[in-house]
Amino acid sequence: DLVGRYLLEGEETKWIDGPLTRAVRHGAICYLDEVVEARKDTTVLIHPLTDHRRLLPIEKRGQVVQADDNFLLCMSYNPGYQNVVKDLKESTKQRFCALDFTYPSFEIERDVVCAEASVPTSIAEPLVKIASKSRNLKGTGLTEGISTRMIIHAAKLTNAGLNFDVACEIALVNAITDEVELRDTLRTTISSCI
Repeated sequence: DLVGRYLLEGEETKWIDGPLTRAVRHGAICYLDEVVEARKDTTVLIHPLTDHRRLLPIEKRGQVVQADDNFLLCMSYNPGYQNVVKDLKESTKQRFCALDFTYPSFEIERDVVCAEASVPTSIAEPLVKIASKSRNLKGTGLTEGISTRMIIHAAKLTNAGLNFDVACEIALVNAITDEVELRDTLRTTISSCI
């Protein structure tokens, strides 16, 4: 589907370029999110596209498409919690420049939560504190701390009228782990931040 596929159109079968092929042909940016979830044959497919050749083979059509000079390929994934089975091959990693992202500063994350959830700082600040403290628990049973996405969700639930504690339980505790002891630790963390 990324490269393209044949679809029925009336009585005919017609080739439709996928998003990667369209980007290659027209010089667009193609962004692949959580690329480690892709099948191995998909990541191998991008190898000739992401080295000096800049070629996209379309096996189903027996074609090779030369990438437009303006074509860019970006991909993202969270390597921190991936296991050996779900990591990019070294040969794939070497074809890209890498940028590491961390969480924003307290003030920026608070402002993002306020803007995205339409809540006042009085709701956003304790949520950001909770998330920040939870990130220190990484490695003690949590593979990842509470994300900005999760605290925005909790803020939206609160903004919709749900009690703050209940919103935190649903969006921050239950959503991140099933382990009883870890849930208790998160509840304690939440209590200490409000």
